[in-house]
Amino acid sequence: MVVTLAGLAWASGALAREITGQKEEASPDDGPAMPRIGLAFPVEVREGKAVLSAAILVNGNTVLPGGTVLYTLYRLPDQDDEDMREARKKVDRKQAYGRSDGVANVERRSAAVIALEERAFKTKWNSDLPFRAMLNLHGGRDLFLVAAGAEGVPVIHPMDWPEGLLLWDRGQGPEVAWVLDGSGGQRAGFQRGDRIVAMGGKPVAALADFQREYAASRTSRLSERGLPVEVELAGGGGRATRELRAPASLMGSFLEMPME
Repeated sequence: MVVTLAGLAWASGALAREITGQKEEASPDDGPAMPRIGLAFPVEVREGKAVLSAAILVNGNTVLPGGTVLYTLYRLPDQDDEDMREARKKVDRKQAYGRSDGVANVERRSAAVIALEERAFKTKWNSDLPFRAMLNLHGGRDLFLVAAGAEGVPVIHPMDWPEGLLLWDRGQGPEVAWVLDGSGGQRAGFQRGDRIVAMGGKPVAALADFQREYAASRTSRLSERGLPVEVELAGGGGRATRELRAPASLMGSFLEMPME
């Protein structure tokens, strides 16, 4: 079942023109352009299913291997969304009928999360175009990727790329597939095509290595400004060291609070 999303049809049409090279208007200033984020995302169609064509780091805790079947991609529903309203009714009913000793049994999940999960579990896209269109529409931000887990059960993964870096592995180690505008990764100087070879002086051969070292920096590098990352520059431009900010941590947030 395909869920209708505002602007998705238009975005899919625009994306199809971009994929085929068609343009609405020619410009004398046209020159080499960076492909849009949707085109850079490694999704393809195999046997009628949308699958990852390369391993990706979907967030700081999760690596999805190449070949993972993808179901859909969402943002949290707006307050006036129909599914949101229905989810809110369910929360209200649970609170009304789930009282014990005069204390309401409050549903811990928000209506938005309930609506998101219910959409996710009944939606499967069999084309790469909706994924690419959604990424282009929202710039890769505030999205949730739904992929097949054990025995095909849908699993929702927050799409939260470390410092705005979409990292993939096409068999040659972690590589920067995309850098979000205005992100920490962009400010640090990362470019599409940079290949990460070491972090904090430790070699990085796979996305799992990057994820492990990045997660470890949460607790081991609180007093430092960033984690040194050695990269092979895109286009064979040699090597360089970038500084990637360590992920936030509870302890770090306390240490960073100003003392009065």
